Amino acid sequence: MKMKRTLAIATTVALGFGAVACSDAEEAAKDAGNVVSSAAGEAKDKVSEAATDATDKASEVASDAKDAVQDDADLQEVQTAAGETAKVPAELKDAIAENEAEMGKLQEVKEGPNGTYLAILEDGQMLAWNGSEVVPVVGKIGETWVGMGGLDSELGAPKSAEQTIDKGWTQDFEHGTINWTADEAGVFSAETVKN
Repeated sequence: MKMKRTLAIATTVALGFGAVACSDAEEAAKDAGNVVSSAAGEAKDKVSEAATDATDKASEVASDAKDAVQDDADLQEVQTAAGETAKVPAELKDAIAENEAEMGKLQEVKEGPNGTYLAILEDGQMLAWNGSEVVPVVGKIGETWVGMGGLDSELGAPKSAEQTIDKGWTQDFEHGTINWTADEAGVFSAETVKN
């Protein structure tokens, strides 16, 4: 009888450990399932985010391409004195035609950054399209600006025509001013002031 009791106790203890082990295995399986489910959810979110980013980028590229086509449609052809053709904004084309008697025939067209254009006329006179209006750039201020790189210079495109000031002239650009003034001895020179 003692043997049966010992055997019964041993069996009960063994079953108890088995039940605990089985319970631990079930819990571990549930935990593993939760980890896999969480990882799958995070992966799904990352894929969704990447797809949204790609869609946004594709829309941006398509919009830029549409704008470029529209911008090109807004350009009109002009012809230089040498017979070459170039495309410029309609307002610049009109200004070239309106100023031909005073400033001479179109010699060359240069395209700058951000939709800017420079029409170089006879005797180095210029008409610049700054993206919103045509601005003349002439004389020593024009020479100084072109020497600095013109539309590509650190001053950028002209904002307004030159103005007469005490002892000279001044002209405002996107990122500064060029002054052409005389010193006390009457010697003229350029002064560049950056914004």
